[in-house]
Amino acid sequence: MKRWGMLAIAGCVALAACGGDDSVDDALRSPVALYFHNQLVDYRTGGSTDAKEQTTVDLVARGDLANPFFAKRPYSTDEQDGIAFRLDADTESVPFDVYNNTTRLVSDKSFSVDAGRKYTMVLMGQVDGNDATAPLLRLYRQSVKGVSSDKVRIRLIHALSGLSGQPLRVAIGSTTLVDGLIYEQVTEYEEVAPVSDSLLELDVFRYAMWTGVDEVSCSVELGKSYDVIITHPAYDSQAVDIFCQQVHGS
Repeated sequence: MKRWGMLAIAGCVALAACGGDDSVDDALRSPVALYFHNQLVDYRTGGSTDAKEQTTVDLVARGDLANPFFAKRPYSTDEQDGIAFRLDADTESVPFDVYNNTTRLVSDKSFSVDAGRKYTMVLMGQVDGNDATAPLLRLYRQSVKGVSSDKVRIRLIHALSGLSGQPLRVAIGSTTLVDGLIYEQVTEYEEVAPVSDSLLELDVFRYAMWTGVDEVSCSVELGKSYDVIITHPAYDSQAVDIFCQQVHGS
């Protein structure tokens, strides 16, 4: 299983590279760690080559088009490596833009972030979506906590644009984890017992636009924490899957 991996460093790192009166404070301030998941789908073209081009994106911070945090990021289907970047203060409002190969999909979406914190960022929605399914960028702060050696700690992020506004019930075995989870929402972290030492299996119940239950799974490691993104399989906005991101430091 792929681990959370090394962080690429963005922004000024060494004192000599920063400059200014605040260079020492800037260098000593702990960086922010960011893990970016691209869950943008193209409903119009299904699994075609055009869909893959339309859903490959650049994530740009602070308007720096020449140095995107993530360039040509394809649709995320597993854990993602992260990037670390410095702030100009202990807490800063950072604006982000998202571009595909033709246009700006998200414009100046700002998030308040804290130095030393770890975040999962999710791009969700559909290319040329309507008001309910337009591309959205959301940020979720990660949390590290001790986990029992025979369990995993998870939280659920609803990124199923095909079920925008429709509630989900999510269960593990006979235990309901959440009922009424809607698009964009995230649950609290909760310890659960996976089906095996390396596999988390969930049942996702759909009520409205589609009916039925999807049995979905992802690879995990006991004793770790994960952000579980409930979303579509790659380039298919009519089905359900989950992708798990290990929490940094767990």
